[in-house]
Amino acid sequence: MRKWRARDRHQSIGLVVAICLLTWMLTLAGCATSRGIMDVQLQSVANPVSGPIVKITRVTDQREFQRRPSAPSIPSLKHGEIDNAAITSRAIARKRNGYGKAMGDILLPENRTVEQVAKEAIVRGLRESGFQVLEEGDARYEEAIPLEADIYQFWAWLSPGFWSAHLEFDSRIRLTGAISPFEEGQEFKGYVRLGTQAASTRAWRNTITKGLENLNEDMTSRLRAHRANPS
Repeated sequence: MRKWRARDRHQSIGLVVAICLLTWMLTLAGCATSRGIMDVQLQSVANPVSGPIVKITRVTDQREFQRRPSAPSIPSLKHGEIDNAAITSRAIARKRNGYGKAMGDILLPENRTVEQVAKEAIVRGLRESGFQVLEEGDARYEEAIPLEADIYQFWAWLSPGFWSAHLEFDSRIRLTGAISPFEEGQEFKGYVRLGTQAASTRAWRNTITKGLENLNEDMTSRLRAHRANPS
């Protein structure tokens, strides 16, 4: 009798585990097949009262999209729309189901692009590092030193696990201009990996926002150190 009870107990536990695992996988894949639209808003920062005067004259999305990427960190799109610039310019993430299979994707809203979000992140990082970043129409804009930016990575993805999943975001942006330390180009990176029970819109937005905060930390720490010790 005890053996039968022990076996029944083990079977019950196994059934509960299976149900929990199935529920988690269904939750994770709930909206995984669809295309999501999500905006990423960064907190604006005022210019410092002094410091080098610069302007961002070009931001170019240099990311390479692939139809069948070898890793989830490589940008790809649902239905393979990688040749449609109107879509790739807004693409920020790829969804996956509980088995890691690529499913839907996530885009920024219409009239909003990765180049715009990246520029906002760059402006914030420069200003917090002591650079005055001017916009067209600002006084002294014409005399500001031009900076150009190239985006080589700006992507979020899901990495499934047994009981939970992780959302990851990786960014890599290069700044070039005729002012130290950008003469030869400076590359800044941001990365984050956060655990999640459900890949909701809130979770995706939180991951990308924290990834951009990490990019900001890389920019500010290195640029402040350079300004403190230019040599």
